[in-house]
Amino acid sequence: MISSSSTHTKPQPPGPEAGEVRLRVEATGMNHLDRWVRRGLPVETTMPHIGGSDVVGRIDALGPDVDGWSEGDRVVINPSLWCGECEWCRQGEESLCENYRILGEHTQGGFAEYVATPESTLALMPARLSPAEAAVMPVSGFTALQALRDAVFRPPLERTLTHGFVPHVTVADDLDPERIPAAVATLADFVVDVT
Repeated sequence: MISSSSTHTKPQPPGPEAGEVRLRVEATGMNHLDRWVRRGLPVETTMPHIGGSDVVGRIDALGPDVDGWSEGDRVVINPSLWCGECEWCRQGEESLCENYRILGEHTQGGFAEYVATPESTLALMPARLSPAEAAVMPVSGFTALQALRDAVFRPPLERTLTHGFVPHVTVADDLDPERIPAAVATLADFVVDVT
């Protein structure tokens, strides 16, 4: 039983530190990564732990040295965290970073009111999406974006089709031509008829 004389101190919102922004979280998606961490995926993480890798919110504070973002901007977080200094990062291969971490896995995540993240992880949230719609996309979406980036560096005659969400562009393809109008009516910016 809690007595009337007990006090409770609400935790202060995190950061932001230099190069970071703090978001007031509007929506966080739950994906398999969150389930794996909760089940004890063998990674070093902070305890107690706050999961949540797929995060959408509004910037409510800017850390020192943040440029190009404003308080109130609605953003999606790329949950990939990289150092920017190792050999892989210098080659533009951040997903191979020697110090690679994931928001909500190795760090505190978005199942909270606020989350701090490096400004390099931000993308403007497409206005046509609700926060709940956008929050299901970061982990799989930024994976698809990386695949598209990798495809640019392939020999010109190789063809790559990537399924998934890319900020501002959605590609759909289908083997059944009768379902293509449904893809056009949803969020697809481009539809590929593969028949």
